[in-house]
Amino acid sequence: MSEILQEYANQVVLITGGAGAIGSHLVKALLALGAKVVVFDDLSSGRLANLTASPNLRFFRLDITDDAEVSRLFSRFRPKFVFNLAAHYANLRSIQEPRRNLEVNALAVLTLLECCVRWNSRRFIQASSSCVYDHQAKLPLTEEATLKQDTPYGISKQVAEEYCRFFADFYAFEVTVLRYFNSFGPGDYPGVFRSVIPNMFERAIKNEPLEITGSGRETRDFTFVTDIVQGTLLAGVSPRGAGEVFNIASGAETPIWHLAELVNRISHNRAGVSYVPKRPWDLTTRRLASIEKARRLLGYQPTVSLFEGLQRTYHWFTQVVAEV
Repeated sequence: MSEILQEYANQVVLITGGAGAIGSHLVKALLALGAKVVVFDDLSSGRLANLTASPNLRFFRLDITDDAEVSRLFSRFRPKFVFNLAAHYANLRSIQEPRRNLEVNALAVLTLLECCVRWNSRRFIQASSSCVYDHQAKLPLTEEATLKQDTPYGISKQVAEEYCRFFADFYAFEVTVLRYFNSFGPGDYPGVFRSVIPNMFERAIKNEPLEITGSGRETRDFTFVTDIVQGTLLAGVSPRGAGEVFNIASGAETPIWHLAELVNRISHNRAGVSYVPKRPWDLTTRRLASIEKARRLLGYQPTVSLFEGLQRTYHWFTQVVAEV
């Protein structure tokens, strides 16, 4: 990886949502770079099992909407880099709990940004989502594509982006926004509000048909978690990343029927697939990111293919999840 990442060495780095799938891989990478890492996570979706003990890691079980405690710990550690990966996750859940979604995904971001300015952090990196894009926008999606949200989750992520833009402009503070596309990999557990890949593997291990919503011709841009982390680390220290928005994705479009075929092949599941009606809120039939900007300005280059990533995920799944 780029030598620029050595800038994290000996720096205090705060990661909210650090026990989640992306967050825990980011923690591991930063510890390897010599950073002193502080994690905030309420463990509503993250797992302590995703983290490995280290003298340079401090973990706090903390609700990110607890403004007083966030501010107190922020003043104590005064992190130079802040990665906000905490989120009220999933489109469906945001429809069921829109107020909580706004509190976690937007209002908590405002508190973090205020703390960054007050305690002189160097840069704030906000994890946003491909859900902010208009489902009818032209593909591949560039960072300048039309934004239009179909769920409270997308709305809250866009609100957070606007807070970031304001702080960057008004306070001349370094903020970078990353729009993640369908991250997957070890550390991502199955569940009703979780992603399609862990839920498919859970069914496959039980020799059950993989559930596909819609026709199966719908596409997504699946990105292995270590590639997500690569882009995130580069965005945190690159001089050309400040004040910018980046797509962090694989740049490859995969139909869901093909994803299911790969999962069944890797897991030796012969039960096939089953189809259920399309969810009324899911209007996105295709998703494909342009990653040219991240390549050009950050040096980002995804390296893990979908098949390799699924194999690595399956290996972790059989070793960890199947035993839980």
